[in-house]
Amino acid sequence: MDQVKLRGDSEIDKLTQICHQRNQQSLDAWELYAPHRDSVTLLLRKLATPTDRLCILGAGNCNDFDLKLLAPVFQQIDLVDLDSQAVSHALDRQGIKQLNNIRVLPSTDVSGWLAQSTNTPQFDMDSLILTLNEKQAPVDQVVQQLSGPYEIVASVGLLSQLIDSIQELVAPTHILWSIALKAIIAQHINLLSGLTSEGGKSVLFTELFSSDSCEELFETPDSALSRLCRRELDRGNHYKGLNPAELRALHSKNSGFRHVSTTMPWKWQYLSRTYAVCAHVATKHRKETPLEN
Repeated sequence: MDQVKLRGDSEIDKLTQICHQRNQQSLDAWELYAPHRDSVTLLLRKLATPTDRLCILGAGNCNDFDLKLLAPVFQQIDLVDLDSQAVSHALDRQGIKQLNNIRVLPSTDVSGWLAQSTNTPQFDMDSLILTLNEKQAPVDQVVQQLSGPYEIVASVGLLSQLIDSIQELVAPTHILWSIALKAIIAQHINLLSGLTSEGGKSVLFTELFSSDSCEELFETPDSALSRLCRRELDRGNHYKGLNPAELRALHSKNSGFRHVSTTMPWKWQYLSRTYAVCAHVATKHRKETPLEN
């Protein structure tokens, strides 16, 4: 396992502290995550070829995927998180630092704007939306910091964390909140497109809803989960911005992707809460080669 030094880690800010706290909460959740981890790992293995490079955004404690099963099927795996120390410690705990095709990249704000926003003395939603609407500039910056493009790019529960981070800065009742929410999601999909090579695939793992809003989720067997999810989505019970139909539409609007599909849902036990989870798999366009005269 290599520790890549692309740039020096920045001073711990508010956002990093929030990220660190989340990672601390799930530090010993390896066994609890087992069924969820199996689903994530199986999907990524199905997409892999021996020459593919995989980039995992939001790697955290590496509880969501089994690197011992992923390492043999990928040429290289790059792990990215705002809290790179948590990733390194996870590899220590799992005893897999000896795997030479796994790299921990330096702490990276993949949003391109959150760390800057949290270090601003007075948060300005107008400035945030202007930055978000620049679309390509933050994406290009992050792609350059990482080692992209990759054949497979996976965002593991990261989008909901980005949304939560904004809620740490401004209440959802803010007049511009819904505009910012849509811009955050569109920019994250734009980042996935920028990091994915032509013909490659991006995999966006997202939560649909939790047992907080549907206690029935606790006891629902896997065989009945799809039916339950359809019912709850029809009722409007889903996290804001994470409705699968809306996410597929946003993928389709991105000129980089030509096809997107959504997997069947599964359950993820996170401490005392259960989530319904799914993944959106999108294929990157191949540019047509002009015919020679």
